[in-house]
Amino acid sequence: MTRTILILSSENRRRSGDVGYDCGVGERVGRDQALKTARNATLDLMIEFAMEALLSGDGARKRAMVRRMAERWPTEPALALVYAVTSATETIEETFGPAADRDPVIPLGYRLSALISADVHAVQSMGQIPSVAADLLHFWRRVDPLFLRLQ
Repeated sequence: MTRTILILSSENRRRSGDVGYDCGVGERVGRDQALKTARNATLDLMIEFAMEALLSGDGARKRAMVRRMAERWPTEPALALVYAVTSATETIEETFGPAADRDPVIPLGYRLSALISADVHAVQSMGQIPSVAADLLHFWRRVDPLFLRLQ
């Protein structure tokens, strides 16, 4: 089920006297809960994107996955990419059980997560804290083009 988050502007809330947020499924929640729901929905989309790419059987799609994720979600925390790829890999591993141990997708997913983590560390060591996916794209253009070269 896809959740649609509709957050009223502060002016519209002021006019209506409404202090809650409509999460699109008939429930009213506070601002923090609405933002948390939106964040979780984005992470779910990122995990789904990573799983589809890893399971696609298309080498080019797998290689370009991280760059495409950063391009698609540039305002998300950089560590969200790490979390999404790791979660996708773990889900594949759990779903396919022992058969997953023989699939090269599992080590690839974990290796990509480790490489993204190293780049996040490098970006944050340069003072960009917290870093977002757009910061990774900038880092890859200027310092380490590995993820940009993978086509």
